[in-house]
This record gives sequence, C-alpha cells and structure tokens, in this order.
Amino acid sequence: MTVFKGLDADELERQYFLRGLRPEYEVTDIPGWIERSKAFAARSPGARFDLAYGPAERNRLDFFPATRGNEGFVLYIHGGYWQRG
Repeated sequence: MTVFKGLDADELERQYFLRGLRPEYEVTDIPGWIERSKAFAARSPGARFDLAYGPAERNRLDFFPATRGNEGFVLYIHGGYWQRG
C-alpha cells in the first residue's frame, strides 16, 4: 500500500535508515565531525558545555556566547529525525 509519494511503508523505512544506505559513514564522516566540533569548542571563549535545561538525563545543551557585545541571539532546535545505532 502506498503511504507517501508512491512509496510503501517498507521503502520509506529503508530510505530513512541512513546506516543502511551509507554503512561506512561511521568511519568516513563521524570522526571528522567530532574533530571539527572539538576544534570549534576549543576556540570558543566562554563556551559552557552540558548544561541541564530539564530533569531528564539527556536534557542538555552547549552554550556559545557572542564574542562581541551587542550581538544577536540564535537558538537552533533540531526537532527532526535523528537515528544512530
């Protein structure tokens, strides 16, 4: 049965299962992301990490304040799909 744009439920699941589509990404992509993130954090004065915003164990965020006064504020909430493992 078609669920979305001509795709059935099994095909949609296959499309969303990124590890199935690119099993090598754990080796090819993630280490680079980790290193770039560490480098950015190291050169971010005043950064604060793993701040609790709620009672649950995973209710954590990192805060990177503006480096110049009178700057704007950006809050990014990733409310979309995320799967690993």
